[in-house]
Amino acid sequence: MEEKKVMTVEMTETERKEFVAYKQQKEEAEKKARIEKEKADYKKTVSELVEELFLRVQQVSKNIGGLKKEVYDTFMTVIDIKKELYNVKEGQNWHTFINEDMSKRITIGRNVTVYDDTVNEGIQKVKEFITSLAGDDEKTQMLVNTVLRLLSKDKKGNLKPEKVLELEKLAEDYNNEEFTEGVKIIRDAYKPQYTKQFVKAEYKDERGEWQNVPMNIVDCE
Repeated sequence: MEEKKVMTVEMTETERKEFVAYKQQKEEAEKKARIEKEKADYKKTVSELVEELFLRVQQVSKNIGGLKKEVYDTFMTVIDIKKELYNVKEGQNWHTFINEDMSKRITIGRNVTVYDDTVNEGIQKVKEFITSLAGDDEKTQMLVNTVLRLLSKDKKGNLKPEKVLELEKLAEDYNNEEFTEGVKIIRDAYKPQYTKQFVKAEYKDERGEWQNVPMNIVDCE
């Protein structure tokens, strides 16, 4: 093994300081270069992972989308059979089907946007009319309670169309301009639109509680 030779170099204090400064600059430059390389390697790794995993995500998404369509189309056929067997008209936006031992169920349907955002202005105007009513007599209180009941929304935050019809009849009977205008805004905001189809699968766990089967990446824990 070759022995390392130790050399002694004489230098002035100024030269020593210059050497120390040079050494520090070199070390900092090497450190900066190393960090830049690590950053570049990191970005390259991320890019490669995105390319690799994105293809797999696309494939899974395509498979899930195909499965959802198959489930939806299958049960739409079942719904046609049910309508014929039970002589009922189609009026539901969603349908739930369950297996014999009540442990699994599949729900299909269509999301519906019933009112546009102006409905809230109409509701606010009607509520302002209600709060302006004076008196604690039974007739006035009944009117207030009836209107508030008709303004109550369902679980999806929509007013029921049949309640709006009742509200409109009530406004005609009461013949108040503000009340009538508020109800008109609500009625004009009624613009039902089907957004998208959905499929939901659930099963009962060991505690007898319904658990969702994730069919979207965002549903997964």
